[in-house]
Amino acid sequence: TTAVVSRLQTLSLQVFAKYINDYQNAMGRDALHAVVSLLPAESLQDLSVLLSSSSSVHGGVNDELAILLGRHSHVQGLCFRAAAVPEDDEHDDSLEDCSNDDNHKCSSSLSSKTLTDRGLLELMPRLPLLEEDHVLDCWEEVDDDDDQDNEDVYNDFFHKCNMEATLDALHIEGCNVRLRRLELLNCQHLSAEAVLQFLGKCSGITHLSLAGSFLRSSQDGMDIVSELP
Repeated sequence: TTAVVSRLQTLSLQVFAKYINDYQNAMGRDALHAVVSLLPAESLQDLSVLLSSSSSVHGGVNDELAILLGRHSHVQGLCFRAAAVPEDDEHDDSLEDCSNDDNHKCSSSLSSKTLTDRGLLELMPRLPLLEEDHVLDCWEEVDDDDDQDNEDVYNDFFHKCNMEATLDALHIEGCNVRLRRLELLNCQHLSAEAVLQFLGKCSGITHLSLAGSFLRSSQDGMDIVSELP
């Protein structure tokens, strides 16, 4: 019975991966993201592998798929093989940088074609707005008199609170200390700065693969390796 259930789960994920863009077009990005957030960490990892496989109808992962699968607090492993960009599109002046596009409306941009800094940085954890009755005791330890920006408060909060309990109570958006394994394959449109910024926020990673990435600038890859703890 267990083997049958496991096989059905695998088949369901394979079908879902094949038609995931159709689901997103029909449901909307936010609605589909809410549904995907209900999947266990193992299924999220399996989906990322399916979408990154050479046989995938998507040809790899772009920013939207990365955000859909990776911006969840319980994710533990992700495999993103960036979709290849046709050489003609590489030099297309109409491709704009969407790293600061909060509306994610980049259908004609590089961001919609492959994995860029924007997609990776969107996975970083965000501290949600808290209602007064949901504030944890350890939050009171933050000195309100200090002139701290959101990043400082976020870091102070996580250092003073129990990490796992905090994540469960706040429903943090984005990856966090639970993310242990990250594979960024064939990513030619990521910068060393973005990868290091991401690793600084998701510091629980114990396995990092950059196979096939940074082929255009080996120095970027060396910078990442030299900065790793």
